[in-house]
Amino acid sequence: MHELNKLRGIEAADRETLRAQINASPSPSCERNFANLFMWRKPYNTQIVSDENSTLVYYGATGFLNFPIGKEPAPEELFETALAAAKAGLGGGVFYDVPPEYAAKNICGLSKYFILGENAGEFDYIYETEKLLSLSGAALKKKRNLIRQFEKNFPCFRAEKLTPQNAKTAFDFLLSQNGKKDGAKIAALKDENIAIAEAAQNFEFLGLHGVLLYPEKGLLAGAAVFSQINPKIFTIHFEKCDAAFKGAPQKLVWLEAEALKNMGAEFMNREQDLGVENLRRAKSSLDPCAMYKRKLLKLKGEFLA
Repeated sequence: MHELNKLRGIEAADRETLRAQINASPSPSCERNFANLFMWRKPYNTQIVSDENSTLVYYGATGFLNFPIGKEPAPEELFETALAAAKAGLGGGVFYDVPPEYAAKNICGLSKYFILGENAGEFDYIYETEKLLSLSGAALKKKRNLIRQFEKNFPCFRAEKLTPQNAKTAFDFLLSQNGKKDGAKIAALKDENIAIAEAAQNFEFLGLHGVLLYPEKGLLAGAAVFSQINPKIFTIHFEKCDAAFKGAPQKLVWLEAEALKNMGAEFMNREQDLGVENLRRAKSSLDPCAMYKRKLLKLKGEFLA
């Protein structure tokens, strides 16, 4: 069991250990990504404790424990960790991002100690890069039409890869798009702005890639930032478009898919909709090939008495 009294903030020096453990237990989950863990460490108050086999992640902002990264624990180990965390005042003994296949094969052992659940708003949307490029099928017809409109209206458009030379332009654009929201939405995006700033300061170290979309010379309409979860799948961290350019969002997604295919990725993870209806509609409209239905484990009340 991990020693919870040794929990500490995640640091740059943890990159290689975490990446090695992530690679040892491949998953399509966007949460199993060093860049995500690092960029969001301040808003989530992310803390970790590692041993030679795995790393336990604790989110101080929510009181959730992440399912250990690395060697899979037995249900009894999860129980001991959850109970120790609850007794130490580290949340209510909840494990987040539990792999669905792990929950299925260990259902008997887990059900002794935990209530198993899930939240549809926390499911990851997974897409085939090839399908996003071909835009085949009736479900993507509207996307095809919008991209054609964009290309017709802006025949001199161009795309750029994220580089040290254009990184400031890209990240400033992402922040500026959040700044255009109304008061309530700006407050909700405060944490994302912190994560964007972290990405801007560390994008090469974090292994971030991206694409910028220019309808005309010197005029930026969209930017996206992504990184590798494993060789087959990348996750989209940030994606913003100026609503004034019709078809730009759809063209930007196409450019992301093209970039990922060129890097050998077969799938794109566009992360969760968080129960936000507009996000749900937008992500669903791209016709996902799968949903990563992560599970939640909550320690039974009888153990917390």
